[in-house]
Amino acid sequence: ASTVGLLCLPIFGCEGKAAEAYAIERGLSLQLTNIIRDVKADAARDRIYLPKEDLDAFGYTEQELLVNAHTPAFERLMAFQCRRARESHAKAKTLLPDPQRLLAPEIMGRTYEALLDRIEASGYRLFEWTFALPAATKAAIAVKCWLGARRATRRPA
Repeated sequence: ASTVGLLCLPIFGCEGKAAEAYAIERGLSLQLTNIIRDVKADAARDRIYLPKEDLDAFGYTEQELLVNAHTPAFERLMAFQCRRARESHAKAKTLLPDPQRLLAPEIMGRTYEALLDRIEASGYRLFEWTFALPAATKAAIAVKCWLGARRATRRPA
């Protein structure tokens, strides 16, 4: 995901080390959120993208994941994964070098943070529910990001 972000920088008209650091962290934050959101779909294909060391640390097995076992260990594991993703989203925001040129990835980041909100509020019911945002919510996030980017780049007269 970070590679995609790096490849998109010229499209957005951004270059330099600050933009690269942002692209790497934003890509990581999006990928971490994707992994969480897609746990059930990936397990259905016999794929696990959660680190084995994390599964072990929380006492949750690959076999439990593959059969969609929602246990207290799973909830602790997912709470940890969500914290990790949130930390990455927060770090990406601090690295944002150009809010107007990098508006699209910021909208994606804020949208994925809203997905994390829903996942956490559900009690990590990833095996029972499909998590998506309504179009109106995504539009509101986009408008809020756009307004924020305009405010951030205004210069005093």
